[in-house]
Amino acid sequence: MVRSPYLPTHVRIVAWLFVAIGLLSLAQFFLLLRRSIATWPIGALGLFIGWGLLAGRNGWRIAALVWLWAGIVTLPVQLIAVIFWPGVIAFRFLGQTLAYLEKPAAGLFTVLGFLLCLWQYAVLTCRPVRRRYEGRFVTHRMWAPDGG
Repeated sequence: MVRSPYLPTHVRIVAWLFVAIGLLSLAQFFLLLRRSIATWPIGALGLFIGWGLLAGRNGWRIAALVWLWAGIVTLPVQLIAVIFWPGVIAFRFLGQTLAYLEKPAAGLFTVLGFLLCLWQYAVLTCRPVRRRYEGRFVTHRMWAPDGG
């Protein structure tokens, strides 16, 4: 499944996080469907992104970067909404309300999600990872004939 014999651990962690998000999205879709609530499980793309990252496919790395950019853009907006939201905020997981969070806890979850997106973005854009996915990883010398 993996194109190269070695895939760095941090890339594997990022890939499995995408797979986990995809599985949770599918679980939420089916749980809500049982209650006759139809949703569009766009988070299920995480399954394909995660498997593509594990397989060393550059197209799926780019899809992951687009997905992470969406998080990097929307999570600060969510933090602003948390700050100005009146009252408590419902924390839902798999379609069920698990807890009602006060603003500091909801803000902390949002900031942690933002930092996780930044870390994943940094992992997928660092030079060795980028070279490996773009097929220009060279082990026997520091430069490649194509300028990469």
